[in-house]
Amino acid sequence: MQTIILIIFLIFSLLIYYINNIFIISSLFLITLLSLIILKIKLKGFKHLLILTLITVIINLFFLDINSSILIGLRLFIIYFLTLIICNYMSCQDISNSLSNLFFFTKKKSSIKIIIAISLSLIPILIDEVKNIKNTLISKNFAFSFKNILKRPNIYLNTYLNNIFIRIKELEKTLTSRNY
Repeated sequence: MQTIILIIFLIFSLLIYYINNIFIISSLFLITLLSLIILKIKLKGFKHLLILTLITVIINLFFLDINSSILIGLRLFIIYFLTLIICNYMSCQDISNSLSNLFFFTKKKSSIKIIIAISLSLIPILIDEVKNIKNTLISKNFAFSFKNILKRPNIYLNTYLNNIFIRIKELEKTLTSRNY
C-alpha cells in the first residue's frame, strides 16, 4: 500500500508541472494546505521556503508573465506540502522499503533498501552539520550572513565539505565493519 502511495506521489509531483490552469493549481494548493491543517502537520522550514519561492517568482517575472510566475510558486508550495504529508505518513524505513519495491527487476532489494535508508538518514546529519559549522564560524567572529558567504565561500564550503567527507568516511567504516 505504501509503495502505491509513493508511486502516486511521484506521478502527481511530475504531472503538477503540466497543469497550466491557475484555478486548478490554486485549488490544489488550497487542498494541500487544508490537508496539512487537518492532519496537524507542522510546517518545518517554511520561512526559508517562502523566501526561496518568492525569489524564484521574482526572477521568473523578468522572463515570464505574472501568471506563469505565480504558477511556478504555487507548484513549489504544493510539492513542499505533499512532501511534508508523505514524510509524516511514512517513516524513513517505509520510504526505503517502498522505493526498493520499485526495483523489482533486481535480486538485491535488501542492498537497495539499505542504500536508500542510509541516504535518507544522512539528510538530518547534514543539516546538523550545517548548524554546527554556522555556530563554530560565529564563535570565531565570522559574521555569518548570506553576503559574507558569497564574498568568501571558501571559508564556509571548505569547512562544510571537510566535515561531510569525515562523516561519510565514518559511515563507510561502520558499514564495512557490518559487512554491507
